[in-house]
Amino acid sequence: RPVGMSFASILLVLIHLTIGPFAATPRTATVPYEIGFAPYLPAGMQKWWLLIFTGIFFILVFALSITEGNI
Repeated sequence: RPVGMSFASILLVLIHLTIGPFAATPRTATVPYEIGFAPYLPAGMQKWWLLIFTGIFFILVFALSITEGNI
């Protein structure tokens, strides 16, 4: 039985949030950091370097994909 448009819209948004920003997007920055940079950095500064790397990573990704012609 149909549950209604508002419920369907809310469920769709929650599913997309679960898959995208809450699960997949953070992994796109942490995996390259853990594989490429973390082994060479001091253990006490890992959180700060991860924050810096994530910021640079997503700024670079945004800059490269701001327009479809640059991809």
